[in-house]
Amino acid sequence: LDAYRPPDPADPFYFVRVEEEMAEAEERYVCLTSHFNLFERLHMLHGFEQTLVDFFFAPERIESVLDMILDFKIAQLDQIHRRFGSRVHGIFYTDDLGTQNATIFSLDIFDAFFRERYRTLIGRCHELGYHFILHSCGKINELVGSLIDVGVDVLNMQQPRAYGIEHIGARFGGRVAFLTTVDIQSTLP
Repeated sequence: LDAYRPPDPADPFYFVRVEEEMAEAEERYVCLTSHFNLFERLHMLHGFEQTLVDFFFAPERIESVLDMILDFKIAQLDQIHRRFGSRVHGIFYTDDLGTQNATIFSLDIFDAFFRERYRTLIGRCHELGYHFILHSCGKINELVGSLIDVGVDVLNMQQPRAYGIEHIGARFGGRVAFLTTVDIQSTLP
């Protein structure tokens, strides 16, 4: 991991398809997707189990990798803005933070490693005029208030039976937009 260098966020490869699609977007709301945000990219680079262990036994290692990921994500945002400006309206990030029953890590871990990094990334999104849309699978109820506090505009949560749509709506309605779905675990199958 010490030798790893992130890809060049200015590589035209990332934007070929976007440029093609933008030509047809006209006046529609345009949302670009950036898969595997902070936590998912962290455990993809560092290993899932090792990430969970190092939250406690090598936090400086986690901090270093997260800083590299954040720097890349910010540079990627700047490239999007440089190329497309206000023709883009939102960025859809994916970061699965939950399991069927609970968050993958505690609120304390979120606060220690992710809160300020999310605030920085979301702040940059907002500075550029973009909405920050976050997808997360699982029951992330414990984190929703913190995600709203750091500026998430839209939460895409796709397991209404896991998180309890009525509970989430009653507790957080009016503070964030929800982009959700029918129950894909039991209604659709």
